[in-house]
Amino acid sequence: MWGIDKPTLRKAKNDATKTVAHCRSLDAADEVKLKTLYETYDTKNGRIDAADLAPLDGKKGIIKDQYSKTYGNDILSYIRRDLMKNVNRCPMCSILPPTDLDHFWNQSNYGQLAVCRLNLVPACGVCNKKKTDGNTDDFVHAYYQKFPVGIVFLKADCKIVGGYVVPSFSIDGSGLGDATLTRRLISQMTEVKLKNRLRAASTGFLRELFQGTKFSTERALKTYLSKAEKDKTDEFGINDWRTALIRGLKACAGMNMSIVENYRRSTSRTRDGRI
Repeated sequence: MWGIDKPTLRKAKNDATKTVAHCRSLDAADEVKLKTLYETYDTKNGRIDAADLAPLDGKKGIIKDQYSKTYGNDILSYIRRDLMKNVNRCPMCSILPPTDLDHFWNQSNYGQLAVCRLNLVPACGVCNKKKTDGNTDDFVHAYYQKFPVGIVFLKADCKIVGGYVVPSFSIDGSGLGDATLTRRLISQMTEVKLKNRLRAASTGFLRELFQGTKFSTERALKTYLSKAEKDKTDEFGINDWRTALIRGLKACAGMNMSIVENYRRSTSRTRDGRI
């Protein structure tokens, strides 16, 4: 759901040259068309239409077939290595590390973009699989989407159930001033089943958050959460789910030392193999 550094257009155009050079069914004219398409894609910030793709309609299937060369040690495998390098978390969920390259615009309908690195986004297997059936226009492009600085839009409303925190994550677009971005954020969260996945991930995060802590007063708890919020904001940003969860904890009326003790005990039991 959040942004990652965009590959350069220069490298994408170099990829087009290499793609054509190693495919007998593509020629110099196709190389020019591919580079033009990539330039258009970049100029339009990752959005594309049928007219942009039309010049290569007859070669769509051939270009699509070149994607297999991004695996293993094949001729285009360097594209995969370049894109995966230094990306530690899937931008759609920020829970799991990326294992796949998601075609932002799918291969079936947009085969002309099958090996365009501007269209290939590192993603975890869960998000990649769930996005397959979604409407691409309902997703945020991790390379091109710009978010307003300092605006909080991911919320985690927390309640206490049975002595533990149950968070509910949602998008609050009131401060974004962008109806399209708000729609895409909400839709993407729905398509990749993020609410339930974040709730599940929160259990382990909360255990880690309180593991080994020694404070014993409500005042010390508030101080600890404030510091944790700052640390996670610095590490992940203000709209990461971990940061949002800590904000939710700070605002939760039922959050107190007894809840902390429950997580401390559950962490101990987990280490001892009893959970």
